[in-house]
Amino acid sequence: MKDIILKPIDLKVGDYHIISLNGKDLENYHTAAEDVFKILSDDETLQFIPEKRLRSVKDAQEWLFTNVLNFHTGRNYLQVIRSRKTGRLIGMIDLLSPALVREDYQLKEYPYFLEFYLKSEARGANVMTVLLPELLRVLYARGISNIAAVADRSNLAARSVLARSGFVDQGVFDLRKDLFEATDQARAKYAV
Repeated sequence: MKDIILKPIDLKVGDYHIISLNGKDLENYHTAAEDVFKILSDDETLQFIPEKRLRSVKDAQEWLFTNVLNFHTGRNYLQVIRSRKTGRLIGMIDLLSPALVREDYQLKEYPYFLEFYLKSEARGANVMTVLLPELLRVLYARGISNIAAVADRSNLAARSVLARSGFVDQGVFDLRKDLFEATDQARAKYAV
């Protein structure tokens, strides 16, 4: 599969707004870094992905800078999730390109991989249940058809969200996680 350069996303769904973090959205870089740090240092958020932990706001600034560069080079596409009512950051969705995945994993195929992170107070509010199908519609419309995700075997909420959005458990990914792939039915259901 050829990697696609994704144009920025600006998607409003119900109470949520998904916006690509492509540099234009960083008017207040320090506040954005503090918001990201709150998510990627929260014990509840990182329960199943401790390797994503950031140690400081400075680390969050570097992480943001890297993600803005990666967006423009097509390595990964970070989307922020904001409340439409308050404008506050409540989560993030990252789309990893096949080229980036290829650097770290040996797989038969290299799909685009979705990762999502929510503030602990947003958990249980069906945020990803609402947003993931709409994001899939956008991705399919933009030519990204092979999409996968991994979920910790103990993360029942993430596994449920993926299943409801048309992803099927394909089995073991690594020692703790399973691989989920979007099915043909999901592509047909969410195709524009």
